Amino acid sequence: MAEAMYPNPSKQIGEESILIRGAKTLLQSHRLLLSRKVVVRAEIDSVAVRESRKLDGKIEEMALGGRQLTGLPRSGRHGSATEHIALQYRDKFERDVRDEITALVVELQSIELNLTIYDAMLLSLTKAEALFVRLHYDEGVSYTKLIQGVGNQEALKIYSVSTLKRMNQMILSKIDQALGSVSVKSAN
Repeated sequence: MAEAMYPNPSKQIGEESILIRGAKTLLQSHRLLLSRKVVVRAEIDSVAVRESRKLDGKIEEMALGGRQLTGLPRSGRHGSATEHIALQYRDKFERDVRDEITALVVELQSIELNLTIYDAMLLSLTKAEALFVRLHYDEGVSYTKLIQGVGNQEALKIYSVSTLKRMNQMILSKIDQALGSVSVKSAN
């Protein structure tokens, strides 16, 4: 049952994955992707438990709504109508949970793919460029605050605002070129 409810992630990677196109979008969405990853993992963990409680309550309602059995229950070949409906409801519930978990797993894989690409792009940058990306895009520090020195980060203090803007354009260009090669490779 656990294998059926948690699909094999390797089967889900493909056309369903959403690859972020564009360097600026990738850099700006990094923090959002990190938080969404945590939320999706929590949803995957809680969906089966939450839906199971709903199913138990629904089956109990059906049992309470039916007529009371007197004596021993009949064991007919087909069972009671309530049993039949409860089994159909349970089967539909299991399909719905499987579909919901599959959708969440696909979303999680897409998020993890984009985070992996982000990390790979940071590795291709120089130390100063990577520091700029972390401070400017992840922390939201402005150009003027970067040249003033943020916290203990004095490395970017030697640059002017116009130099930082040029550095930003060069970083975006590098990442766009790398993303172009990633999308070409993934299309083949």
